[in-house]
Amino acid sequence: GSVGDVMLGLRVVFIVAAPLLAQSLRGYWPKVTSAPSTGAQVKDLVLMVDGNILFDGVALTKAQLSPALKAMTPETVLRLNGDGAVPYESVAQILSLARQNGVTRIAFATAKPN
Repeated sequence: GSVGDVMLGLRVVFIVAAPLLAQSLRGYWPKVTSAPSTGAQVKDLVLMVDGNILFDGVALTKAQLSPALKAMTPETVLRLNGDGAVPYESVAQILSLARQNGVTRIAFATAKPN
């Protein structure tokens, strides 16, 4: 599958899951930036279906991810990306971890349809 198919799948999952979670998680989510403003520093976090995490191109464990997230400046945008087969629970855990480590600006990577 192409990256476009993967991202379309991820978007569908979020579109379906978001309203269901909105009620139970109201006020829980960090502020989400729709698009990083020009000049904003962006760190890419990629969730792999096998559980591996790539942070800014470097493979990290969840334990190694916390200090990396904590070291981000408040202006930095965390752009979340992942394989379409990644379970939502894994995404939710990463969002929670990011919030615990002071990350306030999160964007979901999107790809243009083919």
